[in-house]
Amino acid sequence: MWIVAGFLFLVVLFAVVFTIDDRSFSMYESPLLGYVVLEGGVPVRTEKLDANLVREIRAGKEPNILVVLQDDASTLSSNEGIREKAIERVQQGVLSSLEKNKLAVEEEGIADESTAVEVEEKFDTVNAIALTVHDPVALVRLTQDARVKKILWDYPVTITLSDSV
Repeated sequence: MWIVAGFLFLVVLFAVVFTIDDRSFSMYESPLLGYVVLEGGVPVRTEKLDANLVREIRAGKEPNILVVLQDDASTLSSNEGIREKAIERVQQGVLSSLEKNKLAVEEEGIADESTAVEVEEKFDTVNAIALTVHDPVALVRLTQDARVKKILWDYPVTITLSDSV
């Protein structure tokens, strides 16, 4: 009886494995594991990360990112003044939590070797921050922050005159 149960278990296991779409797996992320290992062996959960961002990081780049933050009643307010103040409060809270973890945040000026995160843009009407992350630990902290909804790669965009005509 145990042999039959073990055999059925193996059949079901193989059926599940062979029905999973192979294209969903890559060397950059795994839906089974949910982690990517950065330089220095730092593991980062991928559930909040854009797949293209993971590829850029694995390629050894320090990409610009867009950190989309969780909305609440204040950040979705129809009153522009209330909404802007609420968005600023959430943005500053996320940046302050990085600083509390001993990660240097540069909001204005020139970043140096000790800078973990460089703020490129704080948006007024959208609950998001554009950052450049120089330290993988800062990216880990961002993925662990409950106020962070999603971290997207800020794709480089170039516009030429021939594209506009």
